Amino acid sequence: MKNEITIIELRTLNLKLSKNKLGLDVFIRNAYGEWSSACWLEISNPEEMMEKIFEHVLKMQEPTRGFSKHKGFKIGILRRVKDEIMDREGTVEKAGVFFNKFMQAKDKYKNNKLGNDELRLLETEEIDFEDENLGVLNMPGEERVLYFVERARENIIEDMPYASLDSLERAFKLDADAGLEEKYLGRLEGLRDIESMDLPSHIEALIRDVENDLEQAGYDLEIGSKYMVSEEGDATEIKIELKPLKDILLPDSARTTPSAIKEGEEDKYLGILLTIEGAIAGFYREDPKLKDIDVIKALKNLKKGLTKEYPAGCLEDQIQIRICAIASYKSQTKKEVQICLAYILKSVKLHRRVDGIRGYLNFIVDYA
Repeated sequence: MKNEITIIELRTLNLKLSKNKLGLDVFIRNAYGEWSSACWLEISNPEEMMEKIFEHVLKMQEPTRGFSKHKGFKIGILRRVKDEIMDREGTVEKAGVFFNKFMQAKDKYKNNKLGNDELRLLETEEIDFEDENLGVLNMPGEERVLYFVERARENIIEDMPYASLDSLERAFKLDADAGLEEKYLGRLEGLRDIESMDLPSHIEALIRDVENDLEQAGYDLEIGSKYMVSEEGDATEIKIELKPLKDILLPDSARTTPSAIKEGEEDKYLGILLTIEGAIAGFYREDPKLKDIDVIKALKNLKKGLTKEYPAGCLEDQIQIRICAIASYKSQTKKEVQICLAYILKSVKLHRRVDGIRGYLNFIVDYA
């Protein structure tokens, strides 16, 4: 069996320019799921740094297989497995921009020319290899703050409360004009010590307070977009003009919504779930080259930017149009749509892991 390893993201964990050291959290996907591991590097040229990461990732595979075996997964456990890192050249090329920032910062630090704002950006630097914009890599500080706060909310939807706290801490590190670090860091650290079923609700309350402060400080928490659906009949063209999604969705405060859809409660959200899956199935019928990984990327993009404007005709755009249409006559909150996207995302990942690169698409195409 071949264990195909894809490096998904790199995130700065610790930066010690005085010692020429960079600590990274390395996120990978392999035959056993998605994993992350901390890795320390000396700041040198990008090719050498990526090679060190490749070595680190390959060393991780044995513990990964052991953990998977402990969890009961049988994929490849009892067979001889060949580890292979996918798209090495492409990963090195994209990572060049990421690592060059630290190379430049090292020179500025030596010459006492590294400003505090630039240092904060470096301490929260990330690269997402599956995002065409490479994640936050080219985002200015204010936009990055909003990105991390939104990701914290997504982490809650995905039932990852401690990842949510990590995302919030990255927002606080940027020290927005609202003074997030000084005001909320102590509260955040207190939540790390809570072992309770109520932890997600405590984090959601913290996120709401942070968003209120950001709004008062002048941050724009919503991004507008415009949509149009055009269908051709035998003799006439029907055009349906839809309001921007942000103007259609109800505020989350309009009704209580759980952090995730629980088993047995799918019927409550059946309309929006079928709407999203119908859009995906329709897109797959038009483009048989589509893969489950493309669906995963699209759903992640929509979770990060539900009301963002996407290129016309792409999968995100088509899903968004369907959501806009159903929300026009049956009210939905943003959070309700997000937990539906998260629910489908889990399903895609499961089918892809079990049934291959189009496992999910081939599963839904006949009935959606």
